[in-house]
Amino acid sequence: MTKILIIVAIVITTISCNSTRNTTSETDDIANKETLVSQEESIKQNTQARDAQLIEKGFDFVAFGNEPFWILRIDFDKKLAEFEQMGQKIYSFRTENDDRNQIEEIIYQSNNADLMVQAQENNCYDNMSGEGFLYEINLIINGKEMRGCGKYLGEDNTAGRINTDLFGTWMLRQLNDTILPKESKTRLNLNNQFHINGFSSCNMYNGNYKVDKNTIKFSDILMTQMYCANSIEVEYMDALNKVNNYILEGNRLTLISNDNKVKMIFER
Repeated sequence: MTKILIIVAIVITTISCNSTRNTTSETDDIANKETLVSQEESIKQNTQARDAQLIEKGFDFVAFGNEPFWILRIDFDKKLAEFEQMGQKIYSFRTENDDRNQIEEIIYQSNNADLMVQAQENNCYDNMSGEGFLYEINLIINGKEMRGCGKYLGEDNTAGRINTDLFGTWMLRQLNDTILPKESKTRLNLNNQFHINGFSSCNMYNGNYKVDKNTIKFSDILMTQMYCANSIEVEYMDALNKVNNYILEGNRLTLISNDNKVKMIFER
């Protein structure tokens, strides 16, 4: 009888502990989601305040770049452009022959420097903040080329945001329906310049990727050429090439194909 009571007590205690863990986990998930929503709302408000200040000063278009940080502000009515690079003076430029009020290609000049601005309409994301823009910007100032992202001000023309938590190294935990052992070294690294590298279980690889909200596509993948028996490499690379969407939940990254099948699950 004593043994039965002890066993019952252990079972009840175990159930209670598991229930507590589940409740704590659910509470943490809710708290994390609420924090993310609060952060996103704060970022949105700061972005709107920044754009409102630029509009008040008469600017029509803005572009940003990183490494080094720079900002380009354009006033089409005054045919004026201001270029500022972190830690350096502001350059002011003028153009005398452009009445299009468009950014596709403009050449600005000043006494000290020349500036050529080229823009291509394509979703572009700031690799530091994750802010989305509708134009890829390429500018050349005094022969130095810089790349960034830009948008027209005063319009609902942003491309949303990407979650910069996506950047970093991810370890493969599931490939299609197969759960991998924890000692698996197969990995994927996504850097903030939108390049990838990793280990396919046999060879090292690198390439590019493109993100647009919750879609992700990999391209231009190159690999070393070692042969490994019993490797998951062929299945891994095939899955990587079929990925079209992603779900990022904390330390778990799920990659999904066009037909809504889970192809890969990574953790870190």
